[in-house]
Amino acid sequence: RAMKLRFVEASTGELEGAINYSRANFGLGDELNAAVKKAISNIMADPFRSPKRRDGLRSFSLTRFPYILILQPDEECGTVTFYAFAHTSRRPGYWKLHISTPP
Repeated sequence: RAMKLRFVEASTGELEGAINYSRANFGLGDELNAAVKKAISNIMADPFRSPKRRDGLRSFSLTRFPYILILQPDEECGTVTFYAFAHTSRRPGYWKLHISTPP
């Protein structure tokens, strides 16, 4: 059965901000957007493939960009929730506040 995709609201703002910043400063907004779409497609094809972290969540790294997607698949509910779109070297762990926010 196909799982539904859900985003915590803060994660969509992070993604939009990163794409806009990349577009304005490096001309790479479209490439980042395409990389994220490909990552989400890969995750949705097999959400349990992403490595499990010590906190029980899963992460998926983008190959060309220094970002990770923090997610939690829930087979029982049939959803994959994205909690954060995080830069790998800025404010580590800040996104943990998103976990208490319902998607």
